[in-house]
Amino acid sequence: MKSGMAMAGKRLDGPGREAGQRRVEAMVVSAFAIASENMRARHRGPARAAFARQVAMYLARTRLGLSLTATGAFFGRDRTTGAHACRIVEAKRDDPRIDAIVYVLERSIENWLEAAMVKGQNLVDRGHQ
Repeated sequence: MKSGMAMAGKRLDGPGREAGQRRVEAMVVSAFAIASENMRARHRGPARAAFARQVAMYLARTRLGLSLTATGAFFGRDRTTGAHACRIVEAKRDDPRIDAIVYVLERSIENWLEAAMVKGQNLVDRGHQ
């Protein structure tokens, strides 16, 4: 089920980036049944919360097209943590259960982005299409 970057050549702009990051965060919190405070906590937290945060960083990078710096900053981490999160999630996608969860989240984000564009919300920086 692994798939490439859905928004290749596109990235969210100013207000769209914040909305996208918050949407990804909310979807991941729901999918992993964790407290939202754990997503941006200063400490690593329980393993389940740490992995959920990694998935959110991965999705922000691969589905929203955000830089590692922007992705890490949103979650109170740096770009190297964002890069590490992407590597961890890619490696764990070999597990069919993990891959299925990430796949459903990817589709949900893509559906949200498409619906936002249909409604005329300018979430995507048109200069990067």
